[in-house]
Amino acid sequence: MPFTNRFHETYTRTNIMEPNVNDCSADAICSIVPTCAICIKWDTLAVEDYEDVDPYAPPPCEQQKLDQIKAEITARYMKEIQKLRQSIILSYAVKCLNASNVVDKVEASYDQKLYHYTLYYYDRAGRLVRTVSPKGVDINPTRTVSATPAHTFVSRFMTDSRGRMLVKTVPDGGSERYEYDKYGRLRFIVDAVQFDADNEKTDGKSMTYFKYDALDRVIETGEVAGLGDLQGLEDAIQNRDDASWPTAADYDRNDVAVYVYDHAANTTAGNSAESGWSHVSSTSGLVQRNLRHRLSWAYAVPNWPEDESFASLSNVVRTFFTYDAQGNATAVVNDIPHSDQSSPNGTARLVKRTDYRYDHSTGAPLAVDYQVHGVDNDVDRFQHRYEYDANGRLKIVETSRNGVMWDRDVVYEYNLDGSLRRETIGEDSVQGRDYTYTLLGQLKGINHPSLDPTKDPGADGAGTGKHAHVGKDAFGMSFHYHEDDFERSFNTITSPFNDGDPAMLGVPQSNGVAPHNSYAGLLGAWSYRTQATGDQQVLRDGALLGERFQHDRIGRLRSDTTYSFDGTNWISDGNGGWGTRYVLDQNSNMVHIKRWA
Repeated sequence: MPFTNRFHETYTRTNIMEPNVNDCSADAICSIVPTCAICIKWDTLAVEDYEDVDPYAPPPCEQQKLDQIKAEITARYMKEIQKLRQSIILSYAVKCLNASNVVDKVEASYDQKLYHYTLYYYDRAGRLVRTVSPKGVDINPTRTVSATPAHTFVSRFMTDSRGRMLVKTVPDGGSERYEYDKYGRLRFIVDAVQFDADNEKTDGKSMTYFKYDALDRVIETGEVAGLGDLQGLEDAIQNRDDASWPTAADYDRNDVAVYVYDHAANTTAGNSAESGWSHVSSTSGLVQRNLRHRLSWAYAVPNWPEDESFASLSNVVRTFFTYDAQGNATAVVNDIPHSDQSSPNGTARLVKRTDYRYDHSTGAPLAVDYQVHGVDNDVDRFQHRYEYDANGRLKIVETSRNGVMWDRDVVYEYNLDGSLRRETIGEDSVQGRDYTYTLLGQLKGINHPSLDPTKDPGADGAGTGKHAHVGKDAFGMSFHYHEDDFERSFNTITSPFNDGDPAMLGVPQSNGVAPHNSYAGLLGAWSYRTQATGDQQVLRDGALLGERFQHDRIGRLRSDTTYSFDGTNWISDGNGGWGTRYVLDQNSNMVHIKRWA
């Protein structure tokens, strides 16, 4: 029966014999058909031609045979590749990974110089219980296992089952004792000075205390003084679970700091009786907002005698806060006592307000306004505003005394890696500071120590260039860590910070032979020059100076020597100039110092 496809091509089916694989002739396969054998022949009939429609026809048998041969060749090729790959892997595993087949042997020997040990001891729970400083380590290579080393400079730590510190004893600081309340909060600390009964400041033993609110926030801290002897101290410690101890009626207190959260200073819950809010608000115009779970205000008292009321104190310093919805402090008011005013709430107290504005999307500060709001603010009013680039880096800082006329104080420029490249200072570009770095990000130079505008990275004050209007550099310096820490060139132009430049003082020599290189970031040398202007006086004004440093194997400074440049060579000032030698013990304490000038 005829068959028409979607291209409107009509075909008929004809019973034909099974094709012979050796003969793809269409005539040969269309003769006698065996029983139950099916053969299909497609015959294209003439149909109407349609534009943009390609007629479909089965590929010729020759193409099918060619594709079959290519597929067979590809399959066999990939099979051989896989066999070769497996053979290489097996050969590598048998020969290369077998240690007995490795004939490359490298031997190295050296004296292991181990020194300045710090020993750490732990209990079975993994908690630190003791350390020994390097100077106190008793080293004896022939010691037997049963012998006990006579270590000194031992620090000991005692903890409870929760890992909380109970007693800490260090060689140069004595013992510190820690006491906790029933909720596990740190309540008291007694250090060696406070434990000293002869302490004139506190009239006997004393201790530091902490008070908490229901949310475990510190609401008061200070030092309880005048506890007397050891028994008085122990009696006071028994009050660890009394959340209100100590009170003003108990003992003298020093360095008291009180913190109020959540509630405004003009409310009873906000301790309005001690805030002096009436005078503060009328002077500063502050309105507190968004105080939930935040510090509302705080006050500090250097000395609070026993039985003396808060109202009689004349040395109270208060600080008040207000916030935006994101929790940023938008205003801070400081209320401090005047030098000749005894009343804590007197009008002569100094109330100073600082306001902050932020970018709500990034949290970056946009402006800081000092004494803009409130009364009598014109005397010391001062404002800052900030501008950032697209990457959130500070770009411009401007200041003003009235909020109308602004001076551009500094403009920052950055390298592609984010490091600071340049600062242009002053409304009139009086100075430019250029920063140069090594490949490791270490600071290589600020301006250039020669003060030559042609060597300055920013070419400040040069005859041409975009920074020709900027004042010439008043100072410049370079830093040196090791040989070849900075090598940079472009075409035939080499950087003035390369070691070959005369203004670069290289690193010192070790034992007068090899360079004393430091690859750990320690400064080996620096060179600098300062050029004063007008009637200013600077020591060695205009002279190109340098200084070299030597460190020991663990990075401690052992010596520094100054140098001066005579136009051709660097001359040591060690004989008649400046220099210092340092002698340190194993604990890095200063033992001896020698200076000459």
